[in-house]
Amino acid sequence: MTTMPLARTRPSNVIYSYQSWQLAALLLLAALAGWMLAAQYTMAPVPDLHLSDQTRFEAATGLRVTQVMLTAPRNIVDVRYQVLDPDKVLVVHDDAQPPTIINEKTGAVLSIPTHQHHLTPREVGRIYRLHIINPDRIVKRGDRVSLVVGDMRLENLVVE
Repeated sequence: MTTMPLARTRPSNVIYSYQSWQLAALLLLAALAGWMLAAQYTMAPVPDLHLSDQTRFEAATGLRVTQVMLTAPRNIVDVRYQVLDPDKVLVVHDDAQPPTIINEKTGAVLSIPTHQHHLTPREVGRIYRLHIINPDRIVKRGDRVSLVVGDMRLENLVVE
């Protein structure tokens, strides 16, 4: 008499638990998709306060800050700005109230510009440089700084 090996069969409760798991996963995915879709249309937009501050700064000073970085082996903060209004941008050259960099983390103030450019007419759209001395390397790469020009202050600029 020959014996045949017994076929392995799954108990019926394993099949039901597998189907239940699939159903639960599908329901969870459907609920997540529904929540994402509803959230997209029901949530109020968050205002971008930084953008409005930048817009006010640009309107008052006539300049748009395009980059802040360290140069001359980190002894100078190089602020690059684009001229939007050539009459207003002259505030950068005010000796009574020079442009100032404030390190937001430490509160250190840098206000000694190196006047490498003169009061020549500024061209709209052109990018110019403003160099401010960084004694003792107070400002470092990655720091967040504020730029004060005239009576306006632009915050949260990252130093490259």
